[in-house]
Amino acid sequence: MQVLKYEAHNVLGVKDVKFDLAGRHLFLVGGKNGQGKTSALTALVMALAGKSGMSDYPEIALRKGEKKGRYLS
Repeated sequence: MQVLKYEAHNVLGVKDVKFDLAGRHLFLVGGKNGQGKTSALTALVMALAGKSGMSDYPEIALRKGEKKGRYLS
C-alpha cells in the first residue's frame, strides 16, 4: 500500500493538515514544539491501523472543543 495524499481535520491536536506524498520516497515533518507533528502522524496511524493496530489508541480522538473531525488517506 502507498499513501499518496493524507488529510486530517480536528483530530487530536491537529486543526487542519494536508500531506501530498505522491512521487516522494521521503517526507519530513518539522516544526516547533506543540505544533501538532505527533498528532498528525498519530492520526495517520489511526486511519491506517484503527484501534486493533494501536496499543495506545486515544479514547477521544477529537480535537478539544470540536464537535466533529475526520482523517482521510
